[in-house]
Amino acid sequence: MPSCRASSNKTWHWSPKFSKNKPAIGTNMEGHDAMLMGPKVVVMDPNIFDLLEVDTVSHTFKVKMSVSLDWEDDGATEKEMIRKRGLRGISNRNVAVEYYWSGKYRHKPQYDEDPLSTTFNPRVCLVNAIDSQDPKDSFVKVNTLSRRPVVSQSLQFQPECRCNFTLWNYPFDEIDLIMTFSTNHFTSDKVRLVWVSWLTQNLHKNSIRSCPKALENNFIFKQETDEFSIIDIRGETGEIQRENTLPYDGGHFYPIAVLRIRVRRNPYSYLVRVATVMMMLLFLETISFLTDAGDLVNRFSISGTTFLAMVALYYPTVDFLQTVPVVTRVDKWNLFCFALMFASNCENLLAHCLVGAISARALQNFERSCCVLYLTLVIVGFLWFIYPARARYDKDRIYSKDLFDAHTRRKSKTD
Repeated sequence: MPSCRASSNKTWHWSPKFSKNKPAIGTNMEGHDAMLMGPKVVVMDPNIFDLLEVDTVSHTFKVKMSVSLDWEDDGATEKEMIRKRGLRGISNRNVAVEYYWSGKYRHKPQYDEDPLSTTFNPRVCLVNAIDSQDPKDSFVKVNTLSRRPVVSQSLQFQPECRCNFTLWNYPFDEIDLIMTFSTNHFTSDKVRLVWVSWLTQNLHKNSIRSCPKALENNFIFKQETDEFSIIDIRGETGEIQRENTLPYDGGHFYPIAVLRIRVRRNPYSYLVRVATVMMMLLFLETISFLTDAGDLVNRFSISGTTFLAMVALYYPTVDFLQTVPVVTRVDKWNLFCFALMFASNCENLLAHCLVGAISARALQNFERSCCVLYLTLVIVGFLWFIYPARARYDKDRIYSKDLFDAHTRRKSKTD
């Protein structure tokens, strides 16, 4: 396995002003002294357009997204001067000029035609993509940010990525879809990848939900499939050592930027189609406790019919569930329900054996106690099964309150 290490996520700011005397970085960073100035910082800003597919069987997912990369390269940019007819001005040397600064910046003429191949390009790719790691589309332009020019590269991705899913809490599970970005051309001592500030500097453990403005701007289109919906996004940065450099002393580390998209499964279809019917069958089993203890045939007829109905419900459900090599929450709950049914059948046999051995009143009290215990275990087991839904509701309520408070404070400042 390649070795990884985390890098510090300190706040990084752009240079205070534009310097036209700086040399261009160059394609091989010959204009940037990393020993003197440190690694070149590339700021990444993700935009999730659509969650296309989440396959929990093969542990793959598809998203449609873009990533904006911003960095400083003053030597490759200049002020955009526009010539305007009829505009006459006098310079210090009393020479008429017909140009004015538009307030924007652009690439210098020698780089303007093909900036991707003639200027610095971090060559960021998606490491854990199954097919091509390169973006489907890429273009570069010069934007103004914090009153200074920055070179912006937009990468369009629609990849199929693979990562490990945690499915033990199915059908109330929340899965982290991990996308790892890196560059194969520059080591971490030359280039540093950082996420944009709204993705790394907020309250709820780097949660995007504490920054509603960024949430609105970066989730533009569809945020969910029929089964999953996006609830959180976090950014992490670090370094990774390639496997081909592990045998060597001082193997090079390469910068990585990890995007964790947390998605939540919609469990209500399972609750309505399976869990509700299962609970009805479990409650119907209480009729066997009210039947005469000496009538063993009728008691086993009720319990056996209920047990066969549960089996008939369970096997199609197993085919409906995801084929995963883990014991999920729903597996544990189904096993508990079958254990209760087995215990109920054993109680029928025990009650039949006690007929005549103890008084009728004692046997009746025993039956009532077993019925109450059975119903208690049924309800407790179901509450344990749906507990993540309650925890999910409480967490969403807290987040909604935080978003409302943030919106109220922002509105009060605006007013």
